[in-house]
Amino acid sequence: DLFPAAAPDEYWMVTDRGPNGQVKLKGPNRRTFPVPQFDPLILRVRAQAGAPLTILQVIPVTTTDGSPVSGLPNDAARDEPPYDWTGNTKLPLNPSGLDTEGLVRTPNGEFWLAEEYSPSLLHVSATGTVLGRLVPEGLTLPGAGYPITDSLPAVFADRQGNRGFESLALGPDGTTLYTAVQSPLAIPDAKTGKTSRAVRVLAVTTATGRPTAEYIYPLEDVASFDPGAQGDQSQMKVSAMAWSGDQLVVDERTDAVTKLYLVRLSGATNILGGELDN
Repeated sequence: DLFPAAAPDEYWMVTDRGPNGQVKLKGPNRRTFPVPQFDPLILRVRAQAGAPLTILQVIPVTTTDGSPVSGLPNDAARDEPPYDWTGNTKLPLNPSGLDTEGLVRTPNGEFWLAEEYSPSLLHVSATGTVLGRLVPEGLTLPGAGYPITDSLPAVFADRQGNRGFESLALGPDGTTLYTAVQSPLAIPDAKTGKTSRAVRVLAVTTATGRPTAEYIYPLEDVASFDPGAQGDQSQMKVSAMAWSGDQLVVDERTDAVTKLYLVRLSGATNILGGELDN
């Protein structure tokens, strides 16, 4: 993800969890991490037409004691098990590991990141230290190297595999975060989630880390959005969000087609705490 920096043509960016892929041996595909020591990075870059991207600042994301968080999965029961590049040797899990995706920078110079594993939101200092990680209610990550708070609605723990929070936007008030799961939740089961068009959007205040609103965002029907997807609704994803005036800009995509939508939340139904929020 990227977020405008103060100077013209400069942006803050965050890497993903590092190089990873899948190999097929016996049974299901195995998720491989060729560089398991990779640590997610926050970057400040300059982008100018006709010139290479210039990296101006590099901020590693670290635990409270300054150790790398890594990009490795956290929980054997919820995440894909990690393997080395051959797919033959299983790698250790890391409860501090992050699959970073979305990024915003607040007026005081701190960062918030969205990540896919839990899914979770991370409050990060200006120097890269994770100050806290917000996860769905009831989820624990014993051994994590930073504070864990289960303040998000429990229903978000039912994200599809590798389809957690991928987008993050900072509201016009500068204190409200908006994020969305990449795909519909696996409710009541994974099969239903893959055919659903209902994506959850969550609003969280930066002051307390508590959610203030939850909305249902209807994805487009893949048949008309991308005929090449051959009717596979699971290919539809929300990959980015940003604010423009009083409207939220939402990026819907498949691997072949991307479209931007303008969304007004005023008047939308807030389902936080209701019967759909479980």
